Amino acid sequence: MFFIPYLLALPLITLLLLGLAGSWSDSVRLAFLSLPGCWLCFQATKKSNLFWKLFSIIWWFIFIFHTSLLSVSWLLFNSDAEAYSIIESIANTTLNESLEFFQLHLGFFILFVGFILSVLILYFFILFKYFNTREFHDQKVHRLGRYAIGLLFLLCTASYAIKPSIALHPLPFWYGYYGKIQDFKQRILQHDQIHKEWTLNAEQRLDFSGQLNKRQTHTIVLTDSITSFNFGLCGYPRNTTPELTQRSDQFKVFCRGYSPASS
Repeated sequence: MFFIPYLLALPLITLLLLGLAGSWSDSVRLAFLSLPGCWLCFQATKKSNLFWKLFSIIWWFIFIFHTSLLSVSWLLFNSDAEAYSIIESIANTTLNESLEFFQLHLGFFILFVGFILSVLILYFFILFKYFNTREFHDQKVHRLGRYAIGLLFLLCTASYAIKPSIALHPLPFWYGYYGKIQDFKQRILQHDQIHKEWTLNAEQRLDFSGQLNKRQTHTIVLTDSITSFNFGLCGYPRNTTPELTQRSDQFKVFCRGYSPASS
């Protein structure tokens, strides 16, 4: 009576883990994608074969680890792991920065990973020790139970047939994720090459004649976490930029300059 509900415990954990972290839509799709693991566990207990046991353990470790990584993204950054800002950060992160990040959150990672591993170890210990008998497999399934199993089978099949859903499967997801990081790094290199070409072009076209030989001072004012709408120089009621306002006749002011990207 408890065998089938027990088999569905790990899809339920997958659902709750990512759902409570921040993304119920992805958690539902992942839960249905993970359902073949229930059949693997059933085969492992029915045949008592080492191959099926290892296959089912590996399947669920991959799915739970994948779900955990997606959940950590929501717990730490309140954002999807595929968000542009996160991919940009990973692509620009050095080894030392990565080590500092793990040191900063070491306590959280130890507790989180320890909890997940404990749950999986306990689950498979109980599954292979107490449900590895013929009596659980010879039980007749109630008609309502057969309908429920049929519905889960249809939802699982649909999850593998729909492209946005199958994209969440661990294998295509992380393969595509690696591709996104490499694509971003490639665009950084292309951007650097364009700047080098611009610099070379500017050096070749510089005019060194006449007045340009006089001493010049060029100043670029960069601000962080503030917009030009807070500058007295740009019409803000309070005089927040007194020094710049005094010298406003010496430079060009762009009060409405916008960047197409976050950096």
